[in-house]
Amino acid sequence: MTGIFRYILIPFSYPYYFAVRVRNLLYDKCIFKCYKSPLTIISTGNITSGGSGKTPLAINIASRLMSEGYKIALLSRGYKRKSKGIVVVYDGKEITTDIGHSGDEAYMTVKSLLENYSGFYLLVAENRIEGVKYIEDNYKADFIILDDAFQHRNIFRNTDILVIDSNDYIKHKFFYKYLLPAGNLREPFNNIKRASVIVQNDKISPADTLPELSAMNLPVFHSEYSVKGIFNHKKETASINKKNILAFSGIANPVSFLDIIKKNGGEIYQELRFSDHHKYSSEDTEKISRYYRQDSLILTTQKDFVKITEFDKFVNDYPVYYIKINMEIKNQDEFYKILL
Repeated sequence: MTGIFRYILIPFSYPYYFAVRVRNLLYDKCIFKCYKSPLTIISTGNITSGGSGKTPLAINIASRLMSEGYKIALLSRGYKRKSKGIVVVYDGKEITTDIGHSGDEAYMTVKSLLENYSGFYLLVAENRIEGVKYIEDNYKADFIILDDAFQHRNIFRNTDILVIDSNDYIKHKFFYKYLLPAGNLREPFNNIKRASVIVQNDKISPADTLPELSAMNLPVFHSEYSVKGIFNHKKETASINKKNILAFSGIANPVSFLDIIKKNGGEIYQELRFSDHHKYSSEDTEKISRYYRQDSLILTTQKDFVKITEFDKFVNDYPVYYIKINMEIKNQDEFYKILL
């Protein structure tokens, strides 16, 4: 969305603002009730419209807790999936559905965690209370991790983690004053105070703690992305240093993806952007392949890669790779003391 068009939309942000304020007030006054689970609930979320790093953080938390012997269940909405209701994506033993019924982020989360762990559960449900109750009734879990749930106030959480992309905030600070559709915010910026802890995600450009976050009087931790490797569908690795790169993605904010390529020496000669959570088609793979140059690499994100691998001819005929990243939390021992 262009800057000029966003300015035009500013008046339309006010009805959304008042609706959000009223809803939060009803929860604050306990007029709207929230469900309290007997299990420990950790929520990761944000106040913007995507791309802050909440899902990588959920993966980081799940990995750390499982490494310490805890049983974990993850629950997300399964955005843009073609199913409804509760869907068990991973039952502790095997993946029980496909990417279309789970949603791309949930499927990527399972694939990522299975590289090192197996004793966990992952479900998707648009009704988070029903999802939590299903976990309580069917699985033995010490923790439930709610992905992208800061606005889901109908469930009590023991720890509410708010993630903010510091680079995006610095770059688009004006639009952090307004709610959708003109601004970047799902709810007023000051509502960050509702969180238990803030993770300032600096991605690949370290930054000082934002003064606006320091003013919240909450614990603030910094995180960055680290590249764990460049892989294809056969788990073969590649280097992108001094390589010509055809980059494509369907994510909310591809800037950090492109910056990681550049930071690791890749030279992007063509970039193709698709909508967030884009469902790829054979026409898309044909479009991408038309831009391919001999001796170059086709590079995408892990979230996009789990969707593109269904096109066997494309991933076998072309050097299609994805960047695997991890979110690294600074002072992580102190961070996990808060969670535990």
